[in-house]
Amino acid sequence: MDDVIGYARISSTAVKKGQVRIEGENNSIEVQIKKITEYCKFKKLNLVEIIQDEDISGFKEFAKREGGIKAQKYFDAGVKTIVAVKIDRLFRNVKDSLITIDDWSNEEIDLHIVDMQGSSFSTKTAIGRLMFTTVVSFSEYERSVAGERTKAILNNKKDTGKVYCNSILGYDNIEGKLVINEEEMKIISFIKSSELKPDNLAHKLNSFGWKAKKGGKFYPSTIRSILQNEIYN
Repeated sequence: MDDVIGYARISSTAVKKGQVRIEGENNSIEVQIKKITEYCKFKKLNLVEIIQDEDISGFKEFAKREGGIKAQKYFDAGVKTIVAVKIDRLFRNVKDSLITIDDWSNEEIDLHIVDMQGSSFSTKTAIGRLMFTTVVSFSEYERSVAGERTKAILNNKKDTGKVYCNSILGYDNIEGKLVINEEEMKIISFIKSSELKPDNLAHKLNSFGWKAKKGGKFYPSTIRSILQNEIYN
């Protein structure tokens, strides 16, 4: 039997907001472990460990994750196969995925994807590499289209004066419409006219006793966000 390692991941969003609700039950750590174990048993592969990354975004480079570093140690020790349930458990970054697969190919490391719409594939074969490249490229396309749609919706809401976020300094949410808050707009005017840097400006606003939208302190990031927000133009 060939020695192999498995890899399972859930994202920071899944951990914080509930795995089942955000990513779906089929992507839970428990389900991933079960599928990897069953696959290795069916393929007669000696599964030495299933590496788990929890609270890790798929957009983080694989080699920089704790699980990725651990996987590399296995590769250095002679393990030549890694098994994951789906590509997005390993990668959501197209550039990182293609570079990593090329590196693995050069090191003769084989990636097995267990669940590809009911079937499995290995990057050791030409058709497997083609499927991998096609899937990651199409996933990037879908994310780009979704991002464009979201941006268009937000821009339309801004242009029509509709609420497009939870709260924004200088405006009140009145029945779904953004209505100018005159007192808060005085703070916006002060910020926009000031020549101070964001950290100094935040300190000055706090020294005045002025409050951010939810009654908290001003931070440099708050100031930068206001200065960059086109709604104040």
